[in-house]
Amino acid sequence: MSKKNDILQELTLTIEEIEDELEEIINKKKEEIEKDLEKRIQQEKEKAKKKIDQIQEELEIKKDEIINYRTAFAEFENNKTDIKSHKKLHIEKAIQYLRKIETLTAQSLEELKKISELDQKLDEITQIVREKAEIFKKDLEEKIEAAPGETERQGNEEIELEKEREKLKKILELIGKTETPKR
Repeated sequence: MSKKNDILQELTLTIEEIEDELEEIINKKKEEIEKDLEKRIQQEKEKAKKKIDQIQEELEIKKDEIINYRTAFAEFENNKTDIKSHKKLHIEKAIQYLRKIETLTAQSLEELKKISELDQKLDEITQIVREKAEIFKKDLEEKIEAAPGETERQGNEEIELEKEREKLKKILELIGKTETPKR
């Protein structure tokens, strides 16, 4: 029986050895699979990290673009506000100048009216002088012969006065046409 026991023992040892070898082979394959899995996991992590970094860079670029747009729009608004304030300032100056022009135009009209009144008085005086001159002329003609040179000189003065009156009338007409109604 001992041979049987020896064989059995040998068989048992052989089976144990086979079993150990199998376990060792399985463990090696298991380790290889785990290493391969870890390697793939590491590669996937690296790929994911690269994708995340790329997305992060794109996000930073977009943020910079948004900041640039905001800055540009802020500058636009500032320029717009600045231009509006300058425009308002110039409008106010123009209104002041127009008021001064209105005042000066009214004053000019007053002066021209006074000139017109004085011109009318001058016309009246001239008419009176003409009438008296006619009377004196007739008197002189009766007394002495009148000198032709003096009559011509008097006629020239009357023509000059008439020209001046016409100029004043034209000025009054022009100002009367351009006069703006007071506000």
